[in-house]
Amino acid sequence: MTRTKTEWAQRTFYEAGWAPLLVLVLFIIASQAFNAYQRFPALDIPTHFVGGAVIAFFVRRATANAESIVGEMPLSTHCALTLWGTALAAVLWEVYEYLSDHFLRTHMVYGLGDTVLDLILGMLGGITVLVLREGFGITFHSNPARRTVPGEV
Repeated sequence: MTRTKTEWAQRTFYEAGWAPLLVLVLFIIASQAFNAYQRFPALDIPTHFVGGAVIAFFVRRATANAESIVGEMPLSTHCALTLWGTALAAVLWEVYEYLSDHFLRTHMVYGLGDTVLDLILGMLGGITVLVLREGFGITFHSNPARRTVPGEV
């Protein structure tokens, strides 16, 4: 069944958009309400790992749903797109941290080593999701063929 790009985006955000949104909301609450990252700098490590994992989950779901538009893709394409999407998100997050420090006088970046570690942890989170999904068959959603997006017939 051929779907439109709007239906693809709606299905993807319905199935997987909650994960990055949840991590972002938890980050905002922890950093703004509790000043958690200043009080516990090591909290940055699991945050970047989980951030990479949820982005990989989202991108992998997006590529799976895209098959209804572009046709079947080999697993290697799904994995490559997922890793590149995760890498892009990690780099953009580090740019956000730098700009926040520069313009808002926050203290999110603790040098080049911190930035590189953050990027590595984000990618490890993404790789972990791919290994769990593709290597062990573990998914974090139900079979999309059995359910419909709200409003879809």
